[in-house]
Amino acid sequence: MGLFSDKDQMRHFEGTGFTITRILFKPSALSMLPTVYVDDDTRQWAVRLPGSEPRILSFADIETAEVVEDTGAADKRALEQAGHDRFA
Repeated sequence: MGLFSDKDQMRHFEGTGFTITRILFKPSALSMLPTVYVDDDTRQWAVRLPGSEPRILSFADIETAEVVEDTGAADKRALEQAGHDRFA
């Protein structure tokens, strides 16, 4: 699986002054989801999609944040309601 591994993630940030101190989100292999990195020393964070250059942002760019967990329950209820409405 060495072909798809990204062991040296700092190579994506060479010459930017960004140092990875934490990884907030690392998707599973072969996923098209972005990886989210943090540099606590410079108060920056970065988002990198597979096969692209990272986008570096400042903590000051964040106005609000929240964690949202999608269990799929709302989608299930909507589908059940749509099915009920269709046959009513």
